[in-house]
Amino acid sequence: MQYYAGLDVSQQTTSICIVDDEGKIVAERKVASCPDAIGEALEPFTVTRAGLETGPLSVWLWNGLKERGVPIVCMDARHANAALKYDACQDGPQRRHRPGTDRSYGLVQESSCQVDGKPRSSGAPCHS
Repeated sequence: MQYYAGLDVSQQTTSICIVDDEGKIVAERKVASCPDAIGEALEPFTVTRAGLETGPLSVWLWNGLKERGVPIVCMDARHANAALKYDACQDGPQRRHRPGTDRSYGLVQESSCQVDGKPRSSGAPCHS
């Protein structure tokens, strides 16, 4: 069974929703918004993909989770919000990071978060 995680990040806490490959919610967590806490919450599930939207913490979290081996992708928040308007179930980030949603929701390639092979600074947005 494959698992996917959607991260809803705020300054203090991150809500995590983990779904299986059929879209069934298997776990929901709320942890501190830091790579260690998020990585620890995801570890028991060995997620196939985890995703977060662009925001003030996205570059720091993306790099920290990548270092911990989490298969993380970063989504442009504008695309995510627009996509929810057309998503009949409108159930948040966990649906946005499932297979087949990459193109519809504008997920960013890993290299887009890097400049000359190095991670962008936290001041630069992670979007295409």
